[in-house]
Amino acid sequence: QQHKPETESKMSSAPQTDADATSIPHRSQSFPIEACCIGIMSGSSMDGIDASLVEVTLHSATRASLKRVVSLQTEIPPRIRSTLERILFDRTPLCPLSALSMLCQLNVELGECFAEAAVAVARKAHVPLHLVDCIGSHGQTVAHVGSANVALERHTASSLQLGSASVIAQRTGVRAVTDFRLADIAHGGVGAPLMPRVDQMLFGHLPGELILQNIGGIGNATLLSSTRPVLAFDTGPGNMIMDALIRRATSGKRTYDEGGALARQGELLDELLVAALAHPFFSRPPPRATGHEDFGLEFVQWFENLAPSQSSLADRVRTALELTARSITSAYQNHLLQPTHDVRAVVLSGGGAHNLFLCERLRSLLDPIPVHTSSEYGVPLSANL
Repeated sequence: QQHKPETESKMSSAPQTDADATSIPHRSQSFPIEACCIGIMSGSSMDGIDASLVEVTLHSATRASLKRVVSLQTEIPPRIRSTLERILFDRTPLCPLSALSMLCQLNVELGECFAEAAVAVARKAHVPLHLVDCIGSHGQTVAHVGSANVALERHTASSLQLGSASVIAQRTGVRAVTDFRLADIAHGGVGAPLMPRVDQMLFGHLPGELILQNIGGIGNATLLSSTRPVLAFDTGPGNMIMDALIRRATSGKRTYDEGGALARQGELLDELLVAALAHPFFSRPPPRATGHEDFGLEFVQWFENLAPSQSSLADRVRTALELTARSITSAYQNHLLQPTHDVRAVVLSGGGAHNLFLCERLRSLLDPIPVHTSSEYGVPLSANL
């Protein structure tokens, strides 16, 4: 959905539609096209709001290059985060009216937070907001049903993200573009992952076959090939379980394992790892998507309860890290690495690419396939979250 802000010279109660998208480049325009956009992401780990201002050159409908990327992370206010966690994780039934009221309020308040993040990143980049072509906001996912489900009358996937685009547009004066997951579902997809088109535009001109692996709260892979169709799917948990273990053990004082230092100190809990890898998600064929519904609080509690009582936090985080690494590499073996095809390299991006120990494990498990980071190709790790 594209939300165009009203101005003093043109106030209207009529909804703004795609026909109003005059500031967004269209295919009919001649290439190259220069654009300045802000992207906003609040991921499944809910560890903050990531905003990036990107100056991009569109060379064609299928190729783009980044001229400049400026990024920052802002905090999700504790009260908003705790309310989100209550809706997502608290198994105490809420009165339907109370739950709906919370969702309504969160939709507006998260819109305000996302608008503030957009203003902050533009200020950091020294770019006036009137020079920004659009703001793309993924929104905070509160429910995602990636597989077709008959709940009422239609057999369909569904997804719900919060963070009002109208609020973002009004606070910034910039067109806001949202509902990416629902757009994918409307086109017959499962709502995630959303990176394949961007991966293709940024890396598709490179020779040979590449696997682009994003590691956020959830991991997702994109295969780019000149001989095979683009294939993308969620590989399983990325940072989500590691982050949750650390937050729970430290009462929120720490939110992640910087560089994988804690996991490096731990011992691998083999029986726990085997049990975790038996999760039904890992046997699903692509296309597939996952999130809190598979690897949220209930899974984390199960993981903690199954760990030996004498195990340390470092042991559990080490095992969660190995779960991420093994789920990624087994997904490649099952769906991407075929004897008749030659994958030239794996390219890592997202917050998990900052976890040095995780990167080491992936390099060891994937040897002899080279494992790089997107920054080596001129795309900052923070640009893909």
